[in-house]
Amino acid sequence: MGFSRPSLLTEYSLISAQDPAIDREASDLDAYERDYGYDPSHLGFVEGETPTVFRCRPLSHRTMARIYDRMVRAGKGGDVEIAVSEAALMAFRHGVADIENLPGFEARKHVQPGPPPVIRENWLDEAPLPLDVIIEIGSVILARSRLTETQRKNW
Repeated sequence: MGFSRPSLLTEYSLISAQDPAIDREASDLDAYERDYGYDPSHLGFVEGETPTVFRCRPLSHRTMARIYDRMVRAGKGGDVEIAVSEAALMAFRHGVADIENLPGFEARKHVQPGPPPVIRENWLDEAPLPLDVIIEIGSVILARSRLTETQRKNW
């Protein structure tokens, strides 16, 4: 009996609650966003529209530690809101493996290789996504990365 290494390969998909393809009347957004569940069964879509889908992976323990360290240092400076936004941006860069149905995004061009591959920082400055969508998706990645592997499988 020994320690088992958590699988960081468990990928999942997210759709922003702000996606224009979501039919607000046919969706239960409160249920969708509850506890960062983002269960697409609560969503209805506008006919003929396709949402942007973020293919995500849990963050490594090392990345989580760097994010928390950055948040603590920024929090000591008194600007907790900026610390949370920066944490979400970092989680987005490290946790999004691919983006489907986003014109102009090509993983081979916008993701720098490495273990793990991360979205290039300069892409965030040019991203055709609103900042609040990037922070939303990053926040969900951050929350889900804190879960155990068993909890992740139950999403």
